[in-house]
Amino acid sequence: RITDQGAKTLVETIAAIGRGEVTRTPQDHTKATLAPPLTKEMARFDFTRPAKELHDLVRGMNPWPVAYFEEDGKKMKVLKSRVAAGSGAPGQVLALSPLTIACGEGALELTEVVPEGKKPMAGTAWAAGRRLKPGDTL
Repeated sequence: RITDQGAKTLVETIAAIGRGEVTRTPQDHTKATLAPPLTKEMARFDFTRPAKELHDLVRGMNPWPVAYFEEDGKKMKVLKSRVAAGSGAPGQVLALSPLTIACGEGALELTEVVPEGKKPMAGTAWAAGRRLKPGDTL
């Protein structure tokens, strides 16, 4: 959907430039700022934050430094997630298939994770290996 809309907008914009209907607006360099370099600490999160914010962090920190949380003193990287419906105490396991964790607002499905020292796996597989059950807290 985005590709189709982007292509349509590009064609319209190029045509408008050709007709002289587009005016250039230079950037005001006095208002420009530089984003800070990413650090591993920026990628750390906890489930007290809203699910949407955590999902955006997961997407924004991939492929490096990769969003993570700590569980039993070990890093759990989150490669893919989805915002889900649900509520509970932050960090509470709401469902196992898919692995759904309550956040400060809403819930987050952990669809692909990387436990410290392991290979990527589905969140559901990790939960099964940890013998998690609904109501447990991370």
